[in-house]
Amino acid sequence: MPSSCHAHAVASTLGGMWTHRTQRHVDRPASEVRGDVARLVALTWGRAGMVTTTEHHGRRSDWISSATDPDELDVVLTWTLVDLDGATFVTLELDEMDRGPDPIGQMEAMLDVVSVARAVR
Repeated sequence: MPSSCHAHAVASTLGGMWTHRTQRHVDRPASEVRGDVARLVALTWGRAGMVTTTEHHGRRSDWISSATDPDELDVVLTWTLVDLDGATFVTLELDEMDRGPDPIGQMEAMLDVVSVARAVR
């Protein structure tokens, strides 16, 4: 299992939003990891809800809302990828509007997937 470190904060800085964070060193190029992140988000949330993706300065944010009410935002996933000459340092942040169960285990599982996935050619 790849090593990772994680920390999560239960304090809000943006009007009641809860933020959780985990990080991982991935022995794969950032370009492959970036493609796998896009596929993972599409397959995991694309069918169950609405996903709006924004990219700004190397950060990808996936704004996820339920299929029943696309105007009500549920969570925001923000992926930051740092290219390390053939490897990638990945930070995944999850911001949730309503505090639910601790998502760190599921976030670690997502990083497990991008750590071992291979980009489709």
